[in-house]
Amino acid sequence: MFFVSFYMMFTIQKNYILIAACNIIAVLLLLSWYLNVCLDFPGIWNTADRSVFEFFNQRLYPVSGFTWLVAVTNVRIFDLAAMLAMGLVFACYFLKESPEGRHRLFCVFLFMVLFAVVVKLLCNQIPFDRRSPTKEFAGINLVSKLVSFPLKVKDGSNSCFPGDHGVMLLIFSFVMLRYLGVRAFTAAMAVFAVFSLPRIMSGAHWFSDVAVGSVSVTLIACSWVMLTTCSDRVVAFLERKVPHDWRIFSFGQSR
Repeated sequence: MFFVSFYMMFTIQKNYILIAACNIIAVLLLLSWYLNVCLDFPGIWNTADRSVFEFFNQRLYPVSGFTWLVAVTNVRIFDLAAMLAMGLVFACYFLKESPEGRHRLFCVFLFMVLFAVVVKLLCNQIPFDRRSPTKEFAGINLVSKLVSFPLKVKDGSNSCFPGDHGVMLLIFSFVMLRYLGVRAFTAAMAVFAVFSLPRIMSGAHWFSDVAVGSVSVTLIACSWVMLTTCSDRVVAFLERKVPHDWRIFSFGQSR
């Protein structure tokens, strides 16, 4: 019993050390960004933001396949592709599970959705507005003006920090790491890289909106929820409430 208690204390201590590390990294990222971007102290973020924006913006004109790629990936309906990609990653693991395992993963999925909604609402309360690069610079290429497209192309924002797409995709990635392991996390991070890039390419977001904003918000939120017992308690509660006899949990299983 003594060794079990010691192991549990050691595990909790390690988690709190990791929680502290995540929060320190997030605060340092935010502080370095704020000093450089908002107070104009020397730093890398202004340079990185401008360099990344100019790299992509210069390639939008003359109109080419790249211009059309940026346009297509920045319409609202393309967000469904990101959801589909996340769904495919999740489904690869869900379908391999037993009915009981599927029931648990479904509850993990519900927790992830609820958690993402709460974080999104909290992000909306951040008392800071930063305009996107396409709103800050004159004489730049606007993809929405360069191509004739039936759907609205997002290439500007009056409040782009932190990058909300990046936050949602990173939450998905950390949930995969917490409940499905490193391989699932790697696949989820690939989805994050692919689907957080279009807003940066169009100029709707600065590079640091994702590299600092999305990363720091996710580190703080996920560390306090998923490195404590909070997420497990929510999942356990959902397991008690969600019926076990839904067909999706036994579909395709051999009898």
